[in-house]
Amino acid sequence: MNYHWKAFIYCLWSDLHKILILILGTVTVFSAASPRNRWCSEEDRCDSCTIRQALGTKCAKDDDDKIPFLFCNPRTKRIDVDTSSYLMCSDGIYRQKLCSNESLTHFSSSTLNCVDPASLNFHIQGTSGNAQDESVMFARSIQTVSAVCTASSGVADASRHTLPSMRTAMNVGLNQLPPIFKTTINFFVTGISPSESGCFYDVQCSVVWPGAYCKSGQCQCPSEDMMPIKTKDGTFCLWVSTDEPSCPLPSLPPPDSAAAAVVLPAPLKGNTMGIAKCNPYASSLPINDEMLLADAHEHKCAVRGTVDNPIPRDVSDLYDCIDNSGFWRTQGQDTSAHPIGVCCMNRAFTCQQPKRGEADELGAVPRWWFNSVVGSCQQFLFDPSSTDVSPNNFETLHHCESFCRDTCLRGNPAYVSMRTNVGQVPQDGCSMGQPCSEPFNCVDVGSQSLCCPSRKVICSESGGRAKDPNRSVPYDAGMSIAQLAYDEANHEVGVSTRYYYNPIDGQCHTFTYNGFLGNFNNFYTQTDCQMFCSRLQCTHGNPLTIGHSIPQRCDRDGDCPSTHRCSLEYGVCCPSPQTLCTEPLRVGDCKQSIRQFWYNAETRSCESFFYTGCQGNNNRFDSLNECQSYCANISVEHVSRILAEPRCPQGRAYADHTGKFQHCGDGHGMPANCPANYECHFDGFIRGCCPSKVFTCSLQLSKGIACGSGSSYRYYYNNKLKECQPFLFYGCDGNSNNFPSVEKCQSYCEVAVCPHGGSPLRGGSTMRSCSTADPCPSGYECNRLDSNGAINKRCCPTKSQVFSLLFSFLHHRLIMK
Repeated sequence: MNYHWKAFIYCLWSDLHKILILILGTVTVFSAASPRNRWCSEEDRCDSCTIRQALGTKCAKDDDDKIPFLFCNPRTKRIDVDTSSYLMCSDGIYRQKLCSNESLTHFSSSTLNCVDPASLNFHIQGTSGNAQDESVMFARSIQTVSAVCTASSGVADASRHTLPSMRTAMNVGLNQLPPIFKTTINFFVTGISPSESGCFYDVQCSVVWPGAYCKSGQCQCPSEDMMPIKTKDGTFCLWVSTDEPSCPLPSLPPPDSAAAAVVLPAPLKGNTMGIAKCNPYASSLPINDEMLLADAHEHKCAVRGTVDNPIPRDVSDLYDCIDNSGFWRTQGQDTSAHPIGVCCMNRAFTCQQPKRGEADELGAVPRWWFNSVVGSCQQFLFDPSSTDVSPNNFETLHHCESFCRDTCLRGNPAYVSMRTNVGQVPQDGCSMGQPCSEPFNCVDVGSQSLCCPSRKVICSESGGRAKDPNRSVPYDAGMSIAQLAYDEANHEVGVSTRYYYNPIDGQCHTFTYNGFLGNFNNFYTQTDCQMFCSRLQCTHGNPLTIGHSIPQRCDRDGDCPSTHRCSLEYGVCCPSPQTLCTEPLRVGDCKQSIRQFWYNAETRSCESFFYTGCQGNNNRFDSLNECQSYCANISVEHVSRILAEPRCPQGRAYADHTGKFQHCGDGHGMPANCPANYECHFDGFIRGCCPSKVFTCSLQLSKGIACGSGSSYRYYYNNKLKECQPFLFYGCDGNSNNFPSVEKCQSYCEVAVCPHGGSPLRGGSTMRSCSTADPCPSGYECNRLDSNGAINKRCCPTKSQVFSLLFSFLHHRLIMK
């Protein structure tokens, strides 16, 4: 047996990074620190050039330019550019800044600004077997783009180029596009898994796995060193190596890939640590420890039993057996009878894992991870040489979304048996007429209707898995490396403090997680635990809390405020239907697009909206039927005028020190009685005191306070510079000078905007003025702009200049190779 790999695992799991480097060598990261003969451009080989301005390198403190974020892609070993962020100098070091506004999600290396990708022109690459190269254009506003296109000589009528496609290449969600485009987009970007047939365009493959391409109508893995692996949750691409084991995620190429650290450990003879073996086609378990030690490769994924129950435990609901026959043959295993694999976290368990390996320094690359609490994919900077890795690590946003978002939010779906090698596939096609069996609920996930574990079962003692009858505590601490591998050395791998929800007292408590296995009632933070499980205590909505997210306890309705009722089962105060169904619409502040329903008390009907994933309110339902049945009998006429919240055009209505909203006037001459800087506003239902426009646009930046998982990029009006600027909003409080998009900020505060798009030319911190005697430079024209009632002449980009910038962006950045 070749045991050099065992030494690697030993050092890796011991967190002895220096020893690891001595054994395996350092994973080379090409960066600005490496001497090269020329500056890098996109698609250059990493070892052939130097990144001129790289993440984590020094910069001039007075440099306020936005720089394209170039990095070495570990998969391709070529220079790549992150389309969703840029670099800026901060305290003498280049740091990443995200383009996270609801529409300006892409960074343009030609304009050096965040832009709306829905207005950009680019090409869609056909298959290698089909020479078709169709020019397509996204258009948030066809009229605007048409005006730009027709302004430039030699450009065809824009209406011939408005066929939308390629939202994947542009990281655009369907909700960001006009409804008329959505059906067409679904045709072009329907994901097709590796090794499956039916593709016409590369993007249909790469939306499922980064870099995958279409050849002769079949999706291929992105490298000849990868092979497609079928599991019950789909087909993945796996790096093939004879020197080290490999899991599909994180997708980091060998040799010496830290991704191998996510394989399940197992005992070897002599009480030493090794790697769990398995048979990808097996359905049986070893019957005792001796069989687990000697013949694990004949069975599905299993681990040793406990003292109370020594029979090996089935973990195939958390780990898939992934074919690694090439590796095992070099270790002396005979794979002629059937493939031999290693145990890798399955789809549901992968998507529950926290992000790891985060770094903000030289060599870090942009990656994405799935937050299973809020149901959204979020970007982070990852160090490819890190030994602290998680399979919840994706190269692109769309890979993250297709892998984790397009399935059950947390836990495994219900499966049905199939006569195939994988044995099972997710149960699809449930409905009200064909409901799921307990403990599953029918959930619409993309174009599927899956049977997903209920929130109640996830937040129970079983945690969405079969509960060990010998476990006496309400949480599953999992297993330690010593328990899994008989490892006598005193190692602690992955041991950490986690949180579980206790349905008996309705609170989230800490426990010590041993690092491996466990169940789905396992949360990284107390906030995550409360956000996911607290809705169980009320028929709908969240219980009232009294600080530190502790629910207010009650024995009767009198223990709760008049807006709430006491839930006798859990002893918490839940919002009454009258209170919940009269709350205003709140879409939230994050980046998701989850179709939900809310009750509109004005129209007395349930309406659909897209929830962004965080910072919403209780007036939010998963289905139209749920909304209608819950809010059917509320009395809008008797809603307390003291407690109802007025809806303001911008910001929140004035409330006194007790939190009660102050109402004003009656529309018939009654005095407004609003405090200074507030004015009486009628929202169609009630009258309240709302912050005035002058007051809002004069307020200083307020980032708010951190709460939940709701930090996001917003915009505020800088009254000194007379322009709208981005900032990171922490999620709660703040002030009314806080807008979800630069367009809304500019419109509300009447910021000067050029007629053809773009911003006026600036000279330092002020806008460049122009006149007949002082004309604008080439590419700009003098325009009269109205800003807060003041008319000034400013230099604005011409139509042809705007088109030229867009075309340059197309030519250099968005043509798919």
